[in-house]
Amino acid sequence: MNKCFVYFLIFKHALESNYSDMVLSALEYYDYSVYESVGVNNAKKLHERGIKYLASDEQKERKYVPFENGCIHEEDKNYIIENKITAHEIARYTDGWYSCFPYPELFKTYDKNELKLNYLSILHTAMFARVLDRESAIAVRRISINLSIVL
Repeated sequence: MNKCFVYFLIFKHALESNYSDMVLSALEYYDYSVYESVGVNNAKKLHERGIKYLASDEQKERKYVPFENGCIHEEDKNYIIENKITAHEIARYTDGWYSCFPYPELFKTYDKNELKLNYLSILHTAMFARVLDRESAIAVRRISINLSIVL
């Protein structure tokens, strides 16, 4: 009887670390199956070890939606670059677990000097990130601009 192991962010990082062989050995020894999307490279590692990989049909047929559920995802990188979304704006988004800065590699696409000049504002925005979606963020920005003009 296989046990099911849900593929969380922590597990993903473990597979991509120096300890991946140890993690895979444990999964193989305890007869765990991995559930959810693991990516092509990790799926290959699992297959080589004979570890079962179970993906839900919903995830296979899922259409890409930028900032789905008001959260930022790794898949949003191309969307961010194509639409020239600022570092300040992406700092507003959390991941599904409400962690700020879940993907620091997204900030590598921005100019270092721009980040150095605005790092306090970006950090402050990330610390108090409560945006549900991009439209809400734009609406909040408009309100704050209007208030600053009135004041």
